[in-house]
Amino acid sequence: MSNALKFTEQGEVRLTVRNAGFHPENVTLSVEVKDTGIGLPPDQQDILFRSYSQIHEHRSPGKYGGAGLGLSICRQLAGLMGGKVWLKETSGKGCTFAFAIPFAPAAAQNLSSKIS
Repeated sequence: MSNALKFTEQGEVRLTVRNAGFHPENVTLSVEVKDTGIGLPPDQQDILFRSYSQIHEHRSPGKYGGAGLGLSICRQLAGLMGGKVWLKETSGKGCTFAFAIPFAPAAAQNLSSKIS
């Protein structure tokens, strides 16, 4: 979300959360972040998830800032949770990033308590 907001000076940033699949052993949560920002150059997309990569630094030095770690950390965290993060689409009119993570359903619990 922070990258989408940072690279979108006009337009919108949209967050969509969906149940992407239910199985008895897990529920997969799918999240998409779509922005109407500056997009990504096609020749730079292969380094997008690398640590310390700054795709827009050569276009606008100092304007966007950051260490170039955000997407790399997101991908690692999603992987540790059994999920994945990817660039779904990009153009000169914005980007859509997505991630999906499976979660085990919680066991039903009786949360009522007695008042004495």
